[in-house]
Amino acid sequence: MEQSMSYEVEVESRDELGGFELVDEARINSLGLHYQAWQHGRTGALHIHLDSGDSENVFLVGLRTVPEDSTGVAHILEHTALCGSKKYPVRDPFFMMIRRSINTFMNAFTSSDWTAYPFASANKKDFENLLSVYLDAVFASRLDAMDFQQEGVRYAFSEPEDSKSDLTYQGVVFNEMKGAMSSPSSVMWQHLTHHLFPHSTYHFNSGGSPADIPNLNHDGLLAFYHKHYHPSNAIFMTYGDLPARWYHDRIESQVCEHFSKSDERIEVLPEPAFKKPIRVEEPYASDEVKQKTYHVMAWLLNDITDHARTLELTFLARILLDHSGSPLTHVLETSELGQGTSPIEGILDDARMLSFACGIEGSERSHAAAVEKLILNTLKSIAKEGVPLAQAQAALRQFELEQREVTGGSMPYGLELILRALPGAVHYGNPREFLAIDDMLESMWSKIEDPAYIPNLIQSALLENKHRVLLTCYPDPKLASYEKKLELDKLKQIKKTMTEADKESIISMNQALLARQNQEEDLSILPEVHLDDIASEWSLAEGISMQENDIRVEAYAQPTNGLVYQTTVLPISDWQNLQALSWMELCLSGLGCGEDDYLAMQSKLYANTGGVGTNLGVVSDVSSAKSVRLYLAYSGKGLNTQTESLAYWIDQMKRETRFDEKSRIEDLLRQAYASQCRSLTGRGHEYAMMAACAGFSTPAATKQTLFGLDAVSALGRLLDDFDGAYDGLVQEWTQMQSSFASTQQTHLLVTTQEYLAEAVSQMIAKTSTSAGTEWKSKRPKLPDYAHARAYLIDTQVNFCAKAYPTVGYAHEDHVPLSLLGLILRNAFCLRVIREQGGAYGGGAVQRPLDHAFTFFSYRDPRLQETLADFDEAIHWACGGNINESMLKEAKLGMVAQIDKPVSPASKAKKAFYSRLEGRDEAMQRQKRDQALACTLEDIIRVAKRYLQGKTGVEVVVTSQDQRKVVEKLGMDVIVL
Repeated sequence: MEQSMSYEVEVESRDELGGFELVDEARINSLGLHYQAWQHGRTGALHIHLDSGDSENVFLVGLRTVPEDSTGVAHILEHTALCGSKKYPVRDPFFMMIRRSINTFMNAFTSSDWTAYPFASANKKDFENLLSVYLDAVFASRLDAMDFQQEGVRYAFSEPEDSKSDLTYQGVVFNEMKGAMSSPSSVMWQHLTHHLFPHSTYHFNSGGSPADIPNLNHDGLLAFYHKHYHPSNAIFMTYGDLPARWYHDRIESQVCEHFSKSDERIEVLPEPAFKKPIRVEEPYASDEVKQKTYHVMAWLLNDITDHARTLELTFLARILLDHSGSPLTHVLETSELGQGTSPIEGILDDARMLSFACGIEGSERSHAAAVEKLILNTLKSIAKEGVPLAQAQAALRQFELEQREVTGGSMPYGLELILRALPGAVHYGNPREFLAIDDMLESMWSKIEDPAYIPNLIQSALLENKHRVLLTCYPDPKLASYEKKLELDKLKQIKKTMTEADKESIISMNQALLARQNQEEDLSILPEVHLDDIASEWSLAEGISMQENDIRVEAYAQPTNGLVYQTTVLPISDWQNLQALSWMELCLSGLGCGEDDYLAMQSKLYANTGGVGTNLGVVSDVSSAKSVRLYLAYSGKGLNTQTESLAYWIDQMKRETRFDEKSRIEDLLRQAYASQCRSLTGRGHEYAMMAACAGFSTPAATKQTLFGLDAVSALGRLLDDFDGAYDGLVQEWTQMQSSFASTQQTHLLVTTQEYLAEAVSQMIAKTSTSAGTEWKSKRPKLPDYAHARAYLIDTQVNFCAKAYPTVGYAHEDHVPLSLLGLILRNAFCLRVIREQGGAYGGGAVQRPLDHAFTFFSYRDPRLQETLADFDEAIHWACGGNINESMLKEAKLGMVAQIDKPVSPASKAKKAFYSRLEGRDEAMQRQKRDQALACTLEDIIRVAKRYLQGKTGVEVVVTSQDQRKVVEKLGMDVIVL
């Protein structure tokens, strides 16, 4: 039965409402923003507007959400609120609008004490469409019981029509959190906040604990919604070139005029201070136990709204932990008590109260007291001896650089700024202080002149602070089976109490849900943009080639706000041992150089640049599946005043990196291996797709060998006998590095127009010349990856992929295959794999650089059934189910991907690498035009030509429990 929201108040005249009043205003020059804070007169709703002149407008509505248990109510509500509203009563307007939009970002977030619904678009019509859908979704959600059952949790039988089969739990969030809580880092985070905050909402798992999620019912969801989703508890935040008044008219008419003020103040109260520190031990599931324990110490600090203090302590954390030369990081990295620093460290700002954490991973359970003593003694020593002024100045300079940088990677720059300010509004502070920090930074320049300043911060915030937790998170090989048994036993007990009518009700409910999921809906009530609304202008950034002394620089003028970006690309001519090359790249930016050991090198880079890193790139020929090139890129950034230093150190690192620091190399490789292992439960679908595609082209096989699951396994084997492998490894690395000086290098520089010529001259002056040999390549001996495989890890969910050989970027069929992938994702995989199968995500994608097309699923409770669904997707595509509307939506999606705005520096880098890899502007423009002209016949043709009746390669990332299943499927088994 549908639950339709009834508004609290209907007002006849908008004149009674009072509208928005300006309560704060300032110019933030360092960010190029005009900041405004507005408050609605009657409801009290807050609107923060960041007027930037940027055509990519961003909107976010945030709500304070304070769970009182670990049922995941806020998280499940975030999902369910987007499943239909009063104005848009269709089953899934959120995902439908992703397809009917040319947005640059659409999502929703659940944090520990707030929920946010953000989107962005550079198209004004599209932006207004999305605003209407988002406002209605948040403030007039239907919250249908069936949507709760789909997105949250429900009962179902393992054989859907057979009540004699096992009772199970199903639901998207339930499976999402099973996947999330398979990660040791996530488990450790939950244990840490559970003990650090015994009296407040952070004590609970806001995402939902799989053991507790089934305790939530639909009535509980509705109660939480009506309490928290109200404009009096809302924070509207906007960025871009649309004026604040434009938003006010729409928020007023679509939201505020339908509500009266709520007197309930939603907030998190400060956590009472501990009288003494505590030590706790908690398990996490892992089949490996030796050197797998984490020890983390965390202190509760100040209220986050005291931004001056927050900034000071964030600065202190940088002093202590920022790089390998930082005093606390150095001690933790080199300690024999573990193999590296904890993945949870530094300032933690996800709560009302700030906290600070540090620790060790790769340790033993018995080392807890020794780790605690090591950390405290190190802090005492730093407080006693102080920190050199130059080191403090370097840390403060990094602050300045971060404040200036116009970023924009996984999300728009405007959204990053909004999220930076949001905690101030959530906790009733001043959001402006979280953006305008120039004055506070200026005062800190004078404070650090006092030698006692940093020691006093350490003393007051850490050494004298009794609100401290030492968490030991240790591996338990029996925990996963124990938790699974608890769940199964609970379900068996529940089933025993059920009547036959109860069982039939479960079957009927799941049948009704399935029918609803398969129901065709009238989507005409949803707003949309048309192909005619897409801008016809498109181009890569224009660069200027400049050369002097045989050094060629591609220079790009971009509004970088006073920063300079430099990259040196080295073609790799000798790469027979791909894994040795990969391992070298993992270490390069962390080793010593010339006469400087790694500690001195880290300090110099930190003081004189914004950081230098390396990246190993695989270049696929746009036409051939057998051709591949490799390059090694040294990339860095800094303030304009650091241009010479940045060029100098990049040049030094490419020529004089030291490989004689054996213990440092082992530490770096162990840290990289631990990071890769932690990433498996978050990126399992990416690893599965990479492995599935690896048998179809040399570039794909090369990437699998360098970066895939086989690379993770190989690094683990290397570390098992590092002493025996070290000499041979260093010999190979030395030979590789010696070839760098004789390769034809390519240099990139990005900075502001007024500084460009001077910056290029400074870069050239500090860059050594090369002999200019041709870009050579040798075919490596690659394994045969063209067979089914199962990689077994510690996880409670599955990641599935199935790939087929197709074509490269230059082929005319690349575009219709890409559109086919979008159609299958939107019209089939979303419904069958996510909604019906319960996976957190699933889809299909053409990968032209791999010459492959692949299906995938993410955090999936099923395995065999999902692989069968991949096959069914092909039958569906070739069976006359694709229509013109689906193709139009796919075209919008593809063009939106091509046209997506990026930061100024990223725009230049995108152009540089596109040209370097052979995808020039003419080719990309041709693909864009081809997408707009593609016909339904083209889509059906490529589906039949490349997928129908063809043999694909299946790869799954799964648990040890599935071993018999995957062996029965004929998959090779690899245990990670």
